[in-house]
Amino acid sequence: MRLLASRLTERYYERRFWIESALHVRPEDLGYSDPDCHEYVPSGYSDFRALMRVIPLRKNQDVFLDYGAGKGRALIMAATYPFRRIIGVELSAQLLETAQLNIERARPRLRCKEIELVNADASSFIVPTDVTVIYFFNPFHGAVLAAALENIRRSITELPRLIHILCTNPSRESRFDLEVGQCPWLVRHREVPLYNRFGIIYTNSTK
Repeated sequence: MRLLASRLTERYYERRFWIESALHVRPEDLGYSDPDCHEYVPSGYSDFRALMRVIPLRKNQDVFLDYGAGKGRALIMAATYPFRRIIGVELSAQLLETAQLNIERARPRLRCKEIELVNADASSFIVPTDVTVIYFFNPFHGAVLAAALENIRRSITELPRLIHILCTNPSRESRFDLEVGQCPWLVRHREVPLYNRFGIIYTNSTK
């Protein structure tokens, strides 16, 4: 029943926004073979909403950043909330083309209209100092993840602020989660039960 409900939810949102973001894409089909980079798998609509329900979102103030934006599903879902602006970072130009098309189709139904797509390697992306909510749907690990986390830390050092990092992982002890958990400046704030994955929210403060 839960699987059926998940499929119906996905079909509903894909039709509501008039987008195509469901089909998986392997890294080799995109022309790269870095073992640290994972295949494109879309975030679950219900899972994303479950994570968003537990963060203190400030209307027209918070800025959302998605690492591994893929076809733009998480960006579109984030844009249904009152973020001031939204940024998606994606290595594949091919996926970004689809993301751009999906966003334009969905735009009339979105609350946040300012959405920026960045074609870049996450390890070299400089995190803007106004970003406050960061989303990882298990996009990569290893050296790429370590560099991305260091870039986040530098951004916070440049302009101290509270951030929330939303992670969706295959399991509680996935490699991604274990690597994020090694950052001494991050605090495991909350665990969120999801459909067939495991959600964790980190912050840079114990408050």
